Amino acid sequence: MLEATAASVLFGFSYLMCSIAFEYITPEQLLCVRYVLAFAVMTLLLLFRLIRVNYRGKPVKKLCLMGLLYPVIGFLCDNYGTYYTSSAMAGSIMAAIPVVTMVVSLLVLRERVNRRQVLCALLAVVGAIFISAGNFADGTSLKGVLLLLGAALTNSLFTVLNKKYAAIFTVEEKSYFQIGMGAVSFTLLALPGILRGEFDRAVWRSPLLWMAICYLGILVSVVALLLLNDAIRKITPTQSAILSNLVPVISVVSGVLILHDAFTPLQMLGVVIVVISAGGVVMGGVSAPEASQ
Repeated sequence: MLEATAASVLFGFSYLMCSIAFEYITPEQLLCVRYVLAFAVMTLLLLFRLIRVNYRGKPVKKLCLMGLLYPVIGFLCDNYGTYYTSSAMAGSIMAAIPVVTMVVSLLVLRERVNRRQVLCALLAVVGAIFISAGNFADGTSLKGVLLLLGAALTNSLFTVLNKKYAAIFTVEEKSYFQIGMGAVSFTLLALPGILRGEFDRAVWRSPLLWMAICYLGILVSVVALLLLNDAIRKITPTQSAILSNLVPVISVVSGVLILHDAFTPLQMLGVVIVVISAGGVVMGGVSAPEASQ
């Protein structure tokens, strides 16, 4: 529970850091540099034997599927879905992840869900919708909605498969492979723009940019991912998904305190509801089912 909460806090500040980085570079360049840095850090940890991986004799294809879902497809659907919709619509669709994860867990893992989890999941959705309250029609397109629905489904499938394969792969093996797939995929995505000359050397001298990149590349892509992968091994996917709705809470609070964003009473109510739902999950303390192969 604590690991999942800590991961959500780290992910929550990532939106602030992305906003800072986007003042200097494109989303494609940020994803590329972020994951190349993360892969370099994980490789150094591996060389110094601080982590261990061994893929020999293991079904690596399962890891390919996990890495494809997150970060590759998940990030692309999330980023471009948000671009083609309003922030209110994006936040509200992504708020449904706990409910989608609960359904997928029931179908794939036969996870037992109690009334407390159902109530907390629904509360988390309502709270996140309040946090994202705004003009749902502004700048919204069908393409954007479909991409965001894809991001929600991708996130849920990743969480469930992560639990399913917990008995096959270690946390380090899953994380290293996912980060490696992200580094390769996002480098290929950014390469055409770099070849077209969309690369300004001057902006890379900014300390603020490198602060954002280091936070996203090390604390989020490495530390938060390790925490999340280990948490999913110990708790149910539904519990993990509900706790992940702390992300918009941290995002909104950081925006208000640091960027001086507006904070409405409806958003305040949403924050309170999400915190209550997360507290309900933690206080419930239902034991996670054994991971299956």
